[in-house]
Amino acid sequence: MAAIPSEDLAASFARLGGEDDRQVWSEPWDDSCHQGCVGSDSFTALPYLAEIADGRAPGEPDEAVELAGLIASAADDEHSARYAEELAGSSPPGSSACAGEPPVPGRTRWRP
Repeated sequence: MAAIPSEDLAASFARLGGEDDRQVWSEPWDDSCHQGCVGSDSFTALPYLAEIADGRAPGEPDEAVELAGLIASAADDEHSARYAEELAGSSPPGSSACAGEPPVPGRTRWRP
């Protein structure tokens, strides 16, 4: 079963999709990567970020991909096991381009 994000993090994502998105994005970034540290709640953001990256939820896909990549890259063995479902669902279509395959036009890809 997928982990549930904190109320603050869920509320941050709920505010996306308006004119002030640039300012609103600072909240999920701060909640997920406070002072550059990724915590357990950060991994619960991955399903939200995957929805945004895939265009199924409001928000800027590039921001979602960048934040998800940062979170996923911080996964140690403990977090990889505990949040396997969230990590598995965090790769948007076209993410295979990071594995050395050419990008597919019109698809999102992870930034290095």
